Amino acid sequence: MSDEAKQIDDKEIQEILEDLDDTDPVADPEAGLSEHSKRIVQAAAVVPIHRAKQLGPGRPKKIHARPTQEDIDYHQKVILQQASFVDRDEIVRATRARQSSLETLQLIKERIAIAGANLDFQRVELQKRGVNKDVPQVISRQIAALEKIAHIELEISKFQASVFNLRDERIQKVFSMLIDTFRDVASEMLPPERFDLMWNRLETALEGWEDKADSLVR
Repeated sequence: MSDEAKQIDDKEIQEILEDLDDTDPVADPEAGLSEHSKRIVQAAAVVPIHRAKQLGPGRPKKIHARPTQEDIDYHQKVILQQASFVDRDEIVRATRARQSSLETLQLIKERIAIAGANLDFQRVELQKRGVNKDVPQVISRQIAALEKIAHIELEISKFQASVFNLRDERIQKVFSMLIDTFRDVASEMLPPERFDLMWNRLETALEGWEDKADSLVR
């Protein structure tokens, strides 16, 4: 290879390296993830893998009769990370805050859906590696997760049907129709002065009527 060709090659390599430096940084790997998935990623990254875990398969070179200080520190970090992970769990928070049954059911349904999606990912990985003997078991667990989601969805539908929501758009339309009808009849029957006085008092009395009526039907 001539010196000129070598110089050209070096120049091209330098240009490639400069182009790589100018490229945009890698996007945030957590972008688009749910809060639950982000917590899993963070939990996996915070606590480093223990030294003993890095020795690979087989018996360790040295067996300690008692845990070392390194062992104690490591497991303490794991315990703290676990406690933080549990405290920030959406379902745990909803239970502690005593959120409505509907909101809690929605969170549980989402968590089961996440578990089902993870199972689907496992199935694809098994098939890619040719481990087909475990695929039927994974599919069976997937079906069980989907059945649970369908059951929760049915329970949510029953719950919503049994709740008399006065702020529902359909209820508000019916109420508006009744008020409009009452106003038309009253304007025909009453003098303008008395109608205005009556209507002002009625509007004042109906302020927050949903909350007053809601206390009667619960």
